[in-house]
Amino acid sequence: MKDKIAENTAVNFKDYIAKEEILASRLKEYNIGVADPMIFFFNRLATFTKWPFKQGSCTGEHMAYAGYYCVQDDCAKCIYCIKELDGWEETDDPWEEHKSHKTDCPLVRMNKRNVIAMDLSEIVMLNQVVMKNKLMDQFRKSREELTQAFEDKRKEIQMRLKK
Repeated sequence: MKDKIAENTAVNFKDYIAKEEILASRLKEYNIGVADPMIFFFNRLATFTKWPFKQGSCTGEHMAYAGYYCVQDDCAKCIYCIKELDGWEETDDPWEEHKSHKTDCPLVRMNKRNVIAMDLSEIVMLNQVVMKNKLMDQFRKSREELTQAFEDKRKEIQMRLKK
């Protein structure tokens, strides 16, 4: 299998990081709050320090460029669609894997990995998706806690009624 990443994209990751840092500062200038620092490549890349693949098409750089951040070992999660994948191999193409496992991911649907090439409305839309995901996660956790509290109270009342 050909290395599709090398074939289709010649990304200078150091240059990309510098441009993305400029973009982050411009978002601050316009008071556009960032839902999660992981929307930026340079922050996702920083999570891949112990990533097992340093060569091939499945490096931390290529993982971060495909929207993933490292959760643990060889498990990575997309900041935009919250899809977690593990069992990566050195020859895997993170972008192709992303497209095949989560076709409805906003980043995949846009078919753009390069946030520097996006217009502001696209960046804001992705930021809103991340915010929605975070809010939904908080809602799920709160619902679980409330359900557990009700269950505990129900058991307590039942115990009192049996006495």
